Amino acid sequence: MVPLHISSLVMPLMAGLLMVSWAFDPSDTALVSRAGFMAGFAAAWIAICMVLDSTRPDGRTSSGPRTVEYLNLVPSSVGLVIAILAILEGQADSPIWVFGLLSNIIVALTSFKFYQNHEGFEAGQRLYRRQVQFAIEALDAQRQLEIRTDLNSALTVLEQRGLITADIATTYRYLPLGLLGHTAFPKPPPEVARRRRTAEQRRTAKPHGTNESKE
Repeated sequence: MVPLHISSLVMPLMAGLLMVSWAFDPSDTALVSRAGFMAGFAAAWIAICMVLDSTRPDGRTSSGPRTVEYLNLVPSSVGLVIAILAILEGQADSPIWVFGLLSNIIVALTSFKFYQNHEGFEAGQRLYRRQVQFAIEALDAQRQLEIRTDLNSALTVLEQRGLITADIATTYRYLPLGLLGHTAFPKPPPEVARRRRTAEQRRTAKPHGTNESKE
């Protein structure tokens, strides 16, 4: 797996360099077939990774710079422009392989949308809901039914004791499994939580500046 990951980063660079080298010396035939094969291989591997990552709850998360996307998008874009010039001048060895470069560009752009940055409060909330969804889907239908029955019974008790209203109980009954606590007691954004902690610390702090009794 690791060699394939490395290849998906190196091959688009090699494809781009191959086309750039022809641009500086257009007397030879442009090896569009070789560049297209390398870029197409990288595109195929990234597409496979996206399919595999779609089956994991945190598979679509990303953090930091989009290194893989840029290392595929930029060289293949440059290579595509030069390959088209070579085709127009009749100096490409196999014009059909230009679609290898094009496919790598399309896959790289798709991965920008597919992989979501999990930094920030909203992104963290989306990741949490996705993880819960995967966990619930892993349960069989009978187990999900048992959980739903227990949950409805608990809501009925709370409603009968006047701890929640009938409207709230009805709303909670139709929530997706696993999201009741997240909906009823949502985690506040970091800045709100920070302000609450600061206010609490100020309330509990002892007053300073009082002079001690003199002996």
